[in-house]
Amino acid sequence: MIGRSFVTTLLVWTAAAAAIAAQPTAEKAPGARPEQIARVAEPGDLVVEMQAHRRSGVVSAWLVNGIRVHHRRMTVQPDQIEVMISFAGGELLECPETRGLSLLCAALLDRPSSRAIAQEDIRQRLEGRDVLIEGGAMHDSLLVRVSGAAADIRAGIEVAASALSSPLVTEDSMVIARTAACDDVKRTQNDARWSVTEPLLELVTPINECRNKLACTKRMGMYTAEQATNWVVRHAGSSPCEIAIVGDIEANEAIAMIAEVFAKFPARPRASPAALAQQRAVPKQHGPFAKNVGCKGEAKIEEAHVLAGFLSPDPSEVQEVRRLRAGARVLAKRLEVRLRELKLGGDPHVSWTYMPSPFAGRSVTVVAASVTPGDAESVKRVMQASMCELMDNGLPADELAQSTEVLARVAAAYERDPRYWAAILARSTSGGLDPEQISDGPETYRAMKPDEVLAAMRRACTIENRLDLVVRPAQ
Repeated sequence: MIGRSFVTTLLVWTAAAAAIAAQPTAEKAPGARPEQIARVAEPGDLVVEMQAHRRSGVVSAWLVNGIRVHHRRMTVQPDQIEVMISFAGGELLECPETRGLSLLCAALLDRPSSRAIAQEDIRQRLEGRDVLIEGGAMHDSLLVRVSGAAADIRAGIEVAASALSSPLVTEDSMVIARTAACDDVKRTQNDARWSVTEPLLELVTPINECRNKLACTKRMGMYTAEQATNWVVRHAGSSPCEIAIVGDIEANEAIAMIAEVFAKFPARPRASPAALAQQRAVPKQHGPFAKNVGCKGEAKIEEAHVLAGFLSPDPSEVQEVRRLRAGARVLAKRLEVRLRELKLGGDPHVSWTYMPSPFAGRSVTVVAASVTPGDAESVKRVMQASMCELMDNGLPADELAQSTEVLARVAAAYERDPRYWAAILARSTSGGLDPEQISDGPETYRAMKPDEVLAAMRRACTIENRLDLVVRPAQ
């Protein structure tokens, strides 16, 4: 589950930090269903359905060929627009023989090339314009981001669409893409966070599941231009597709522009959570899950990392996930104070994360402590005792309020970012998220009650869901 640069920064590594509080979204208020409304404009025959989501300000439409379009007007960055084009599939479609193809194709899409437009013409269309095109690979999608000035954005969208529908992959472009993709893998291998993330993924998913492992740079060096072309065409030609356009542009203009460019794409199934259900299913494992391992990644860690947590609901179970986040943050703060009181772990740092998984039922909530290696076992016992104490005795309202206020502020900061909205909306229908749910994170966190957070923690933290992991420095 490695993403290309912008996707990694925005979505993947965010999932391994407290700031992920803003990604999944809250339950919509009763009666706040998206309404079928009169068309914002006369879209002709290209748009067949349109809905307005009144609280969030999102307008969503279905094109005649099954492509989903989302728009949200935001003027926080005047005259700037973010577009995210997402095709369902990506790394979930890979197997040992194709592992890394999505990452390789994402690197190719950084330098868009098309059989339908001469390369010199592409250069002239983009030269001097304020527009950026980037490819991205996620566990469940192949993406292209187009960002820039409102006056220039259409040129970028048209070039990206042509590179997707009629990709031109040459040996020269493969050399550049291979280097970029392999560099991406090496950066992750050298990141200390991966030293902990990798054994955590291995702990809760089948041991031979290649999609939870980094792509093999040697294998990526063997893929041909034809294989890469076919992988892009497979996605752009038939996969469910969502496109988000967010920024300083009106709904009429935005949806019409996307429709005019993308309605030419072949018809396809509509995006939905069911689209990749088969690929998300992995053999179910029963816990408790426990492992004590030495760091085996390229990165060298000096501290031991002690993790305790539990399997958690999938990201689409928005409200339950938010409650678990709030409870985990309380537990992390308590634990850090206790370790310092006991003078355990050296200078201990305790964090928490909800790490969403592309596989059904494999998401996790964990509290993690970075401590001196000699104290790892003692810290583990204190961590387990602290978790049991919280489950047995609950948490005071003022302690929870401190936690939820921080989460509310983080959520509010994300919700002011057009890049965040574009990234989330472009995968919202396939992820089972209503746009209305994305906009009320701060209010939801601030309204949480201790008893509902405690109930969520008790539902999730059963014996069969428990996990304990210690990652020690390599010997």
